[in-house]
Amino acid sequence: MILFKISIYYEKIRNSFFSLKTNLTEDFFHFFTTAILNLSCKRVDEFDTNYYLIGNHLFLRNYNVLARILLNVTIGYILMGFTRQKGDRQMNKMISTFLRFGLVALVAVLLNTNVWALSWTFTTGGATGANGPAQSALDSAYAGTSLDGLVTSLGGIQNWLIPYSGSYRITATGAQGASADVGYVGGLGAQIIGEFTFVVGDLLQIVVGQMGIGQSSGRNGGGGGGTFVVDADDNPLLVAGGGGGTRTSVRQNGTDASVTEYAYTASGSGITYVPILKTDDLGLGGDVSSRSWGSGGAGFYGNGAADGVWGDGGSSWLEGMLGGHNDLYVNYADGGFGGGGSGNGSLGGGGGGGYSGGDGGRVAGGGGSYNTGSNQFAYAGIGYGDGSLSIELLSDIPVEPAPVPEPSTFILLGAGLAGLGFYSRKRKI
Repeated sequence: MILFKISIYYEKIRNSFFSLKTNLTEDFFHFFTTAILNLSCKRVDEFDTNYYLIGNHLFLRNYNVLARILLNVTIGYILMGFTRQKGDRQMNKMISTFLRFGLVALVAVLLNTNVWALSWTFTTGGATGANGPAQSALDSAYAGTSLDGLVTSLGGIQNWLIPYSGSYRITATGAQGASADVGYVGGLGAQIIGEFTFVVGDLLQIVVGQMGIGQSSGRNGGGGGGTFVVDADDNPLLVAGGGGGTRTSVRQNGTDASVTEYAYTASGSGITYVPILKTDDLGLGGDVSSRSWGSGGAGFYGNGAADGVWGDGGSSWLEGMLGGHNDLYVNYADGGFGGGGSGNGSLGGGGGGGYSGGDGGRVAGGGGSYNTGSNQFAYAGIGYGDGSLSIELLSDIPVEPAPVPEPSTFILLGAGLAGLGFYSRKRKI
């Protein structure tokens, strides 16, 4: 047996309002039942200080948590009625305490619904440019959140284990490209939403796209990185493409990411153009639309094309989803982590990263998106700045199955109730 102070137990029940975990309400039921059982063999004033909590096998583990708590409250009312007839004020005080705890636990269970569903929000951890966040950056960014201590960075790719079996909604937003022209902005990231079924312990590998470098620089603009969710076998589950960058002296904003699996073309050396959705290079990196005008963004399965010696394309999934970079020029414009192409060229724009990479050019193309989930939604022109990812649990938190109570369980409970009756009769005499 484990000894608990009543004040400590009350604090645990109170915290269940925020943690929304059912194990505390289960423990409370065991606590209540144990108190009844021990009432016949311990003086009431001892219960004012300490209580005993017995093992999980004690009572009705196979029943629904809500049903157990409702039974808790019902028993409390019955016992209160009996003791009031006997005029035992000390007993009434103790049973009232039990009843209050039962009502608090009941509310906690009712709060354990999808009205306030559990969710987790992943960010860039403050990282910028071509490389993803280091472990220390993620530890700092997630401190005090639901992800505290649960995310591991491997080369900037965030690894996270599914905490509960059930259905989840994932909302991914790609990052924005950079426009070197002060009068315009880079292309915006796409937002992709889908629902998935996972089992507790499933590994998700996550890339949160980072904005391209060079906004309003008067020179080059890097492409935005895509936001990726990938399973343990390196299969893409959901991808939100990143927006394209532009060089300076253009006449339009960068090209937004595509909500289809295909990416967009670029303008070559033109200061303006009408974006055209590509029909080739599915899942591969983007091309260079005109030499020295910007590198291609990465696709999931292929690197973006390098713009000669001037700039590198973004890197594919197997190459680490790095943004394009080149040290040849001082005024470089890295593509954002998530496969954004660099805008290093002769003052160019990098293509956006995504499932398929956008082409590089003076006005570069946005990356493509991908979704294997159900209940799909896709929105263009959503992602400003860095990308983001949120995961929401749609299912109720599962209660661990338990065996049918042993006969001895009911014997113990019956003995406790009999003891209570004997105690009340003795008090009357």
